[in-house]
Amino acid sequence: MYATLGGYSVLDAILKTDPKDFMKLLWRPCQNFASWIGSIKYIDSLDNLLRVIDATKFGDIAVEESGDSPALVTLQEILSLFRNNTIKSIRIVSSIGTEMIEISPDSHLMDALRMMFQMRIRRLFLTGERKRAVSRFVSSRHIIRFLFSPERLEIVKRNPELWTDAKLSEIEISNAKNISDEHVINQAAREIGDRVDDCLVCERSKKVVTRWDIVMKPWKAKNYSFE
Repeated sequence: MYATLGGYSVLDAILKTDPKDFMKLLWRPCQNFASWIGSIKYIDSLDNLLRVIDATKFGDIAVEESGDSPALVTLQEILSLFRNNTIKSIRIVSSIGTEMIEISPDSHLMDALRMMFQMRIRRLFLTGERKRAVSRFVSSRHIIRFLFSPERLEIVKRNPELWTDAKLSEIEISNAKNISDEHVINQAAREIGDRVDDCLVCERSKKVVTRWDIVMKPWKAKNYSFE
């Protein structure tokens, strides 16, 4: 296992901190916010790599070679194997998608965070958006970028209790690209963007498809092949 610094553990600490102590929280050592990811050896198989990712529920894994610093492999690198058809799956995207969870853009930032942690999700879609050509969402990473922007850090210095006092409508949002429910997983791998937050929404069922869905669900179902 390797200690890493990620937004998820930072947000968890924010949720558990009394607002009057937010400034103290920001001065705590980085090691206090560590998350633990798994590791494998360079000689291990892709199957072993995905098994460790599945066990830790983190989309990152350290790959070790004797005497060298470990490399980091993420779901993005594995996704490229689906993009170039090295790994193929005939499953359609609507069979791997998950329910779209919605929230009002007038909701408080901390309420959104609590919902994300309770439901173990990283994105919330904004209500009242379905008439648009695209679905809009706010993610845990959007919240991290907002809270650690220069403007919000000035606020926490002056009045710590106001640091998280904001509505979702004040936060930068992203658009999810639509995809046909009947497209296969390899097509979804090519259409999903390269930003960490990017996801797809099935046009008919409104199911949400992420990198985790594209990579991990065919593997768990043993529904893939190698070219």
